[in-house]
Amino acid sequence: MIKKVLGTLTIVALIYSCGTKQEKAENTIEKIKIEDLMANIDNYIDTDIAIGGIVNHVCAHGGKRLFLVSENSDVTIKVIPTEAFGVFNKELEGSSVYVYGIVKELRIDDAYINDLEKEMSEGVESEATHDGNHSGEEETTGIDSSQVQKIAEMRQEVAASGKGYISQYWIECNKIEAIEETGTEVVEKAVEAEK
Repeated sequence: MIKKVLGTLTIVALIYSCGTKQEKAENTIEKIKIEDLMANIDNYIDTDIAIGGIVNHVCAHGGKRLFLVSENSDVTIKVIPTEAFGVFNKELEGSSVYVYGIVKELRIDDAYINDLEKEMSEGVESEATHDGNHSGEEETTGIDSSQVQKIAEMRQEVAASGKGYISQYWIECNKIEAIEETGTEVVEKAVEAEK
């Protein structure tokens, strides 16, 4: 009898502790502004964060990217959804949101640029050259002049960096909360992704 009671209490304690650990983990995610993130981004790579800003653009090509801008400056960061999240809804444009996710970095060096140039000549779209500007983006079977220009700019940036590479950063998003202001109160509510 005592063994059954102790066994049940142990199971209840385990279930309770697992639930509170998850709640604590969600509550300890640091909420920061884009300006603060970008000023110290190397400190946040592969870290869970919540970043506040305004959705400036959601890519019309399936909602696979959005660009978040700060409220008081022109600082921008790209946001890409996780597979579990789905895609971004175009209706998010203009909304104030918190994006929850992990900060990621892509280091671009000469070898990467050479591979990128080869892929572009084969018609493969690259995340490294996608900046949210869709003008002149038509279906092409080879490398076009805007892509040649982007590659040349990347080569110049790598050469000027003194490090042998440049970094691109983005947030791998797993959750979005809309920020609604009602008088003096700020309300955060989850935003559903499109599946």
